[in-house]
Order: sequence, then structure tokens, then C-alpha cells
Amino acid sequence: MRSRALDHDGDSYTAVAKLLHWLIAVLLLINVVLGVLARIAPQLNVFAVGFPLTLAAGMALLLLLLPYLESPLRSALERSVLVWR
Repeated sequence: MRSRALDHDGDSYTAVAKLLHWLIAVLLLINVVLGVLARIAPQLNVFAVGFPLTLAAGMALLLLLLPYLESPLRSALERSVLVWR
């Protein structure tokens, strides 16, 4: 039982990485752009601008990706229930 649960734990991390790689890539790109912006304009408070921008972009992307995530999340939850039966 323990080894099956541990195998499923690794599978769940892989599933999350596969599902949300677009979100992670866009947020990384936003952070890189903010880093360049901080280097170009040091008088701009990047923390005051970057935090709300990153938060808004992440929420917007999550809302856009939510319809596409339904079936993979449903199958992942079904596999999770089967492991613990």
C-alpha cells in the first residue's frame, strides 16, 4: 500500500507539471521582463508593479486554462481515489 501511494505521489507531481507548464512559462516570462525593466529603470519600484501584475496575469491565465484542465484533473482525481481504495 505504501509503495503504491508513493508512486502515485510522484505521478501527481508529473501531472501538475504537464497541466500547468503554460502557466509556469508565462509567469517566468513576466518575471524576466520585470527584471529587465528593473535594470533599465531603477527608479521604478518593480515590487509595487510586479506583484499585482504577476497576480493578475496568473489569475487570468488560470481562468483561460480552466476549461482545458477539467478532463485531466478529473482523471487524476479518479486515479487518486483508486489508489486509496
